[in-house]
Amino acid sequence: MNVLMISPGYPAEMPYFTHALAAVGARVFGVGDQPPEAIPEPARSSLSGYLRLETLWDESAVVEAVRRWVGDTTPERIE
Repeated sequence: MNVLMISPGYPAEMPYFTHALAAVGARVFGVGDQPPEAIPEPARSSLSGYLRLETLWDESAVVEAVRRWVGDTTPERIE
């Protein structure tokens, strides 16, 4: 299963949720405004990919950027 995780490093419980999804076999792709090195463990090592955007507040820009980024990969879930 492919999961698109919005802001995998925030709030504080999201790194654990991200890690748990990967632990049960999900491919977790993160989208956020943090630099990759600022994403806390265990989320950082659990991501199959990460797209850093300047802001998450412009919904249409985020949707378009994610569409271009995922290409042929289809997320089955968005968290």
